[in-house]
Amino acid sequence: MSHPHPTPQQSRILGARLRAARSELGWSQEKVALQAGISLQHLSLLERGLSNGRTKSPANPRLGVLLNLAKALTIDIGHLIEPLRIDYSGSQAEEGHRSSSPEHPQGT
Repeated sequence: MSHPHPTPQQSRILGARLRAARSELGWSQEKVALQAGISLQHLSLLERGLSNGRTKSPANPRLGVLLNLAKALTIDIGHLIEPLRIDYSGSQAEEGHRSSSPEHPQGT
């Protein structure tokens, strides 16, 4: 089974949400990176929606990184990922609607 990957647009939305949460606190990237236990370069890439600055591939952070960032920014992880729903059939789901999948059938 192929695993869905975030689209460039989804990665940019995630980055914008990280940047906005950091700005609300008035924190530098250095402070957030230190609090979350990641490198400044990693945070900078994530805020730009990238996983690699050279290849410009979309950000696809691990769950642990997202959890650490949410904790550092004192926000719920859902704030970072809720609008980024992925349709497991391969197309992006409409915002606000759950896609059908074997684990999450439509209407449940």
